[in-house]
Amino acid sequence: MKKVLTAVLATMMLLAMLPALTVSADGEVTLEYWIAGDPRRTPVYEASVARFTEATGIKVNVTEQVGDNTQIQQKLFTMIASGNAPDVLHVDTMYVRDMAVVGTILPLNDFEGFDELYATVIEAELRPLQLDGLTFGFPIRGNSIQLVYNKDMFREAGLDPDNPPKTYEELVEAAVALTVRDDRGNVEVYGYETGMTADAHWSMHVFSPIFWSHGGEYVGEDGKSGFATEAGVKTLELWDLLINELGVSPTERITAGLETGKVAMIHTGEWSLLGYQADFPDLDVGFATLPVVAEGVTPKIPLGGRACVIPTMSKNPEEAWKLIQHVLSYEEQMGYTMAEVGLGTLSAMVDDPWFDTNENYRKALSDMEYAKAKAAPEILQMNMIVFDAIQRVILMGDDPMTALLDADAQYNALLESR
Repeated sequence: MKKVLTAVLATMMLLAMLPALTVSADGEVTLEYWIAGDPRRTPVYEASVARFTEATGIKVNVTEQVGDNTQIQQKLFTMIASGNAPDVLHVDTMYVRDMAVVGTILPLNDFEGFDELYATVIEAELRPLQLDGLTFGFPIRGNSIQLVYNKDMFREAGLDPDNPPKTYEELVEAAVALTVRDDRGNVEVYGYETGMTADAHWSMHVFSPIFWSHGGEYVGEDGKSGFATEAGVKTLELWDLLINELGVSPTERITAGLETGKVAMIHTGEWSLLGYQADFPDLDVGFATLPVVAEGVTPKIPLGGRACVIPTMSKNPEEAWKLIQHVLSYEEQMGYTMAEVGLGTLSAMVDDPWFDTNENYRKALSDMEYAKAKAAPEILQMNMIVFDAIQRVILMGDDPMTALLDADAQYNALLESR
């Protein structure tokens, strides 16, 4: 897969100077805007674009890109490689640096108004969009993950729903207390769900904050893979304890487990709230900052979301920048948030009165101060390599250090081949 991705990126770089066909014969500019949309998000983004056109006179064609995270990115690489790139597009924040390295997206620092816009955005959300002092994108929506839990189940187990677990020790204790078994010892309700799943991307999303809390880093200061460390071992030992030794977490994520009363605590984010409100109005959920290894340790939460970037081959970069300024304005960012299609990315938003009656959203937004870029060289392949080590330990009983040493060897080989 690495060779395929590298070949695609190389082709993208060679084609980066091809013009995009976005100017009509009479000279009127029409921007091509690719969004990470779906039936819920797309109409909101289209309405936002209509306001932009009304204000500026610049027309915009909106194209919705659908599919899971990896499918969208692979489709994007292929379409850019074919010379069919838009003027502005949404990409997962973790891919921006790789695109910047091969020169397929523009640095934005020299556009008029860059400094003013930069100053309004939550700083942690900008870090994964930067390379060598340059900024290559702006986050149109961000997300973090929280410990989300059923407050009624806490009460039934004699736990305080206003005092959720703050450390891993407390998490284990709560998971045991919340787990319900039948007379034969079969689990009817899991106290906690690690989030491990067949999706390597999500499995790494929930693995990472524990790994980081123990002091781990994907790549060390020496430029080598950093998983075969105490941090990696401690993370896998915690999961093994919860899943295999105590049996208080399932091996695989349970679809709608929290909503249907099959799981008491899960990891998810603000994107789940709309579904809870619409389909499970009686579900009393709490949002809490992710637990850490010990009191006093600052949480590190993997940053998710989408960024707006301008491909190098855009023929209308100035107009594209104006569109980015529009979608990052306070009015549009609050509009996206209130429409519940994505959490806004501006630091001033946390004080908006709308959050007074939407405290779980406020919690998700305020937690963005703990966001850490889930970014690394060849991250798609890294995810798969580490995920294989996770499966070996949790599903096959392999020794954690042995599995992680193998992962390090594979990832180092990949890093050295760049």
